[in-house]
Amino acid sequence: MIPLNESSSASATTGLAANGGSSTTNGIDVSDYQPNVNWKAVNNSGYSFAYAKATEGTHWAAHTFAPNWTGLVSAGMRRGAYHMFRFDQDPIAQAKHFLSVAKPASGDLPPALDLELAVPHGAERAVADIAAFLAAVENVTGAACVLYLGYYFWQGALGATTRFSDHPLWLAQYSGGSQPSLMPSAWSSWTLWQYTDKKPVGGVAGAVDADYFNGNSDALGALTLP
Repeated sequence: MIPLNESSSASATTGLAANGGSSTTNGIDVSDYQPNVNWKAVNNSGYSFAYAKATEGTHWAAHTFAPNWTGLVSAGMRRGAYHMFRFDQDPIAQAKHFLSVAKPASGDLPPALDLELAVPHGAERAVADIAAFLAAVENVTGAACVLYLGYYFWQGALGATTRFSDHPLWLAQYSGGSQPSLMPSAWSSWTLWQYTDKKPVGGVAGAVDADYFNGNSDALGALTLP
């Protein structure tokens, strides 16, 4: 995942405290750009959770999703699935496609909706389409989805909407500091922070997106689906 209009500067330091000194938990997110991930090695490198790309649009599915989904369980890591939203395709059809591939269940992290692709129409319709997708997925999972976005995407493409402030925020921002430098005002804090796309992690060939969860492992467990 690549946040639009965000700086891709140096990564933050593993283990840093966030939001007033609270503990953080290390994770990564992967897609077909990271084939053959060794999840046990990732876990041994100090990472406790991961999001794996499952789907995009109404028909595309990641080739790596199935092995990632089972591999995360075998490694004893928390797992979540994400869908890359296409604003030029039907939101309900996208939700049905995601649910048919990911099949999120009790104990999994909430599904995440990746919002970064171009919006071919206005913010009002974009927000309505997102809401339609979320309602369809949440009706099945019984929990609020996580929203992945960058500050400038929220401000521009989504018109600085406050409609989703009750959903967990996965902020994409490569600030290089101990905190994101720009925080969407619709949220009082971030739940996940993707702080770099260039993290070397044992078990992954090449660099990978790295994330913090804003809390300890118990809090991460409390976020999972009922």
